[in-house]
Amino acid sequence: ITARAVLVAALDGNPLDVVFHLAAVHGGPTVPRVNTGGTEAVLSAASDAGVPRIVFASSAAVYGQAREYPTPERHDLAPITPYGLSKRFGEHLCATMATSIRLRLANVYGPRQRDDGEGGIVAILARHAREGTRPTIYGGNQTRDFVHVDDVVRAFLLAADSPATGAYNIGTGRETRIRTLATMVHAHARVPNDPATWPLFNTARPNDILRSSLDCRAADCTFGWRPAVKLEDGLAKMMAITVAL
Repeated sequence: ITARAVLVAALDGNPLDVVFHLAAVHGGPTVPRVNTGGTEAVLSAASDAGVPRIVFASSAAVYGQAREYPTPERHDLAPITPYGLSKRFGEHLCATMATSIRLRLANVYGPRQRDDGEGGIVAILARHAREGTRPTIYGGNQTRDFVHVDDVVRAFLLAADSPATGAYNIGTGRETRIRTLATMVHAHARVPNDPATWPLFNTARPNDILRSSLDCRAADCTFGWRPAVKLEDGLAKMMAITVAL
């Protein structure tokens, strides 16, 4: 997405109603170049191609250590990570360069999710459960709002068809502790309850967000989206596929 000429060539001659912009990196030194520079390139290329609408994947990370739970969209934006800061600036670019709707995603999970990123805790725990190995969890009392990928896809489609602009939370409004999640994943994996596979809890990482859950009533009121997949059901589906792979 940082190669503007490639983007222009992809969009040229293809009349489009909307561009869904989800491409990003979660961490590392390339975050500013890819997430910020790449978003600017996407928006510029879309503008040149006459695309009338952008749906941008933002993140709950823009709130940082929130003071209100579930956190509404009116909450201050105070990201504490380079990723969160890049998403906040990406929202700014979208608001100033395009007609856009920005979806602030909670922790997305689902079948075949990659397990090599910091945001993929469900996939990481699923892999360890499948292999019968012991995961290391940093902290464990942090809470996250886990939203299934099926619900997220539906949110993007509804947002694309809506005339609405602005930022909207996409989550469940429910907090789940990481240590609770580990127990749930292990149970759905249907592996022997061997102490050698229980998580190893280590010291929490500095600047880790302590709590996260999103108030999603605005998305419901504006374009009729609300979460449909319960965490227990989503994990059962995911683990059935993960164990079979």
